Amino acid sequence: MEGKWIFTEAKRTEEPMMVCFRKEVLVDRVCDRCTIQISADSRYFLYINSDMVDCGPAKMPAGLRCYDELDITPYIKQGNNEIFVKVLCYPKDSLKALGFSSGPISVITEGVGGLLIHELDTNYGLSTDESWMCAKIDGYGFVKNKFAGYVGFSEHIDYERVQASLDNNMKNAVVVMDSANSNPYGLASFWQLVKRPIPQMYMEKKDTFKLMRQYDNTYEYDAQVYVFAFPAIKVSGKQGGFAKLTYAESYGRFEETGYVKGVRNNPDRQEIIGEVDYITLQEGETIYIPFYPRAFRFVKVEVSEDVEVEEFFYYETGYPLDVQAEFKADDEVYEKIWDVSLRTLKLCMYETYVDCPYYEQMQYMMDTYLEAIYTMSVSDDSRLVKKAINDFAYSQLPNGLLPCNAPSSFVQVIPGFAIYWLLLLDAYFMYEDDVEFVKGHLGTVDRIIDFFTRHINEDGLLGDTGFWQFFDWVDGWERGVPVQKGVNILYNMLFVLGLRTAAKLNLSVGRLSTHNEYLALANSLSYQIIKHSFDKETGLFKNSPNDEKPVSVHAQVFAVVAQVVMCEDNKRALMRTTVENAGKLKPMSYAMRFFLCRALEETDMYDEVYKTFRIWDAYKELLELDLTTWPEDFVTQRSDCHGWSALPLSEFVRCYLGVRPIEYGFKKVGIYIYDSPFEKYSGTAVAKGKEIFVDIDNVTGNVALRIPKGLDYELKDFRKNVQSPKYLISTY
Repeated sequence: MEGKWIFTEAKRTEEPMMVCFRKEVLVDRVCDRCTIQISADSRYFLYINSDMVDCGPAKMPAGLRCYDELDITPYIKQGNNEIFVKVLCYPKDSLKALGFSSGPISVITEGVGGLLIHELDTNYGLSTDESWMCAKIDGYGFVKNKFAGYVGFSEHIDYERVQASLDNNMKNAVVVMDSANSNPYGLASFWQLVKRPIPQMYMEKKDTFKLMRQYDNTYEYDAQVYVFAFPAIKVSGKQGGFAKLTYAESYGRFEETGYVKGVRNNPDRQEIIGEVDYITLQEGETIYIPFYPRAFRFVKVEVSEDVEVEEFFYYETGYPLDVQAEFKADDEVYEKIWDVSLRTLKLCMYETYVDCPYYEQMQYMMDTYLEAIYTMSVSDDSRLVKKAINDFAYSQLPNGLLPCNAPSSFVQVIPGFAIYWLLLLDAYFMYEDDVEFVKGHLGTVDRIIDFFTRHINEDGLLGDTGFWQFFDWVDGWERGVPVQKGVNILYNMLFVLGLRTAAKLNLSVGRLSTHNEYLALANSLSYQIIKHSFDKETGLFKNSPNDEKPVSVHAQVFAVVAQVVMCEDNKRALMRTTVENAGKLKPMSYAMRFFLCRALEETDMYDEVYKTFRIWDAYKELLELDLTTWPEDFVTQRSDCHGWSALPLSEFVRCYLGVRPIEYGFKKVGIYIYDSPFEKYSGTAVAKGKEIFVDIDNVTGNVALRIPKGLDYELKDFRKNVQSPKYLISTY
């Protein structure tokens, strides 16, 4: 890249700051194509001739920085053109990051600031150098968030001071460094520049706001669905007037027990409470769009007496996922469950997967594993999945563990989440024939396995791994940890699942000795788990050898999915006993029910999903609260949009439509149909970019399939309530 990194000065920033860059270029003749490569430390927003073009760069782990390649031809005109770039530069300060005072935790920065643009096809003079003008912007205030510290800051903008900075403080930029990744002697830059591995985020203007109520100079709006968007408000008034925007997922209220949400769109005795952006106007008309998108369904707009709201809309943004799967049923509530699940997933896909768009916006490993499964169930676009695998692998710690979230400005560790990365690599390989990519990550796998192996005690069980041994959000489990002291059997089972998965991956690429080593260790651990934690009186597993009796569904489910119990008859007996005692055992959260479904599927008891465990009834109850996305859990319902709760996407495709990969690389398709709560349903699944059409009538037993010619598939029908099924199979 020929452009150079430019900034206001060659000095690390100690506080968050907004810097604006500007250049005017004269274009004698508009060329057929004008492409630029652009990056920034830490984030940029590009405008050309006052039009919003794009923002970035995509979030990456430490040591890497993306550049975006943008076709800006539609924005260039003959004559004078103004290129204007806003750059937010965050300080590199670990202590400030721990106090949520450095910026979004998911945005890695070096604090050197700057903008980099390289012009590819043309010679308009767009590449960054000393000819660019820039200014640090006074009047752009960073306000620490009250509820969502992970996502950075709210804004407090004084437009009169901002305009004064633009008018009076512009000066020639300083070249901080060139764009090379190293000098001729190999001295590396702060980061290695890499091309963005995912598409640009989409932005779509929408106006769905409904005025809920108005009082004094306050307006309360409902977007009618949960959104992740750039709100845009046009106001007019005198200099010094103000507008204040409060963003919330729901109407709610504070009680002695904490923040309580009821029916989400019911304002009665409830209010809009959340993060706040505040603007002070200049004379006349002001259009405010925050630098970073906000998550909200409800917005409260408060203005001073002399200010009028002229227009209020938003630019919805997110990962441009092409959803190819469809689901239709004779009961419309299940179609709504499907639609809400899709919205939940898509709102948790941005430049990385995120746990939730409102609070952390962090790519947590367990969340990402489930969100990736849901993504690949409904689309053949796995680019964000592949990026997530790399994000965590590039962040591996010296002890072999992975941080529980990445990219991140600080290190947070949940040891068990490293196993979910292993499962993610395996899941990606099931859907994508990408052998070399998988082989390239087996070293990461080995180091994860090595960490856990080093923590096996003399009794042959995995001992204390340290850090935060979170497993699930369950009532009574402090911080989500099932065993506060002693051996955690659930972690042992999770490790066994990781070992068997790692063994399978190694076998697939010919590493036979490593496969055998991991399999032997898995079998040894399984023996010790059964020996120390299986309760013969109840026929169930305990969470810890020190427990008096079994207390959770979790231990039974993971004994099955991890193949701790190998005999098929014993697995079925264990799950039958679990079903019989379901009301006495601690239940699994929305997220963990993915594994419950796998255990029921494996033991031919999948009908218990909607019978004993009534999983879909829980979603129906949420719809009665007017939720348009699925919440984090049923214990706190802290977040109203959590990607790991979009379970119906995988289940409706995998077990009701029946379509799933049964060999690595989707080389063979399984069409395994299970009992469902519908009489008739249909839908579309996707396998390696090809659509499979499924139409099922449980009354007559008929199954109609339309599949691509040459598809290697295996059809199995596990329905118990159908006597004489008929199969109508056509190809296209």
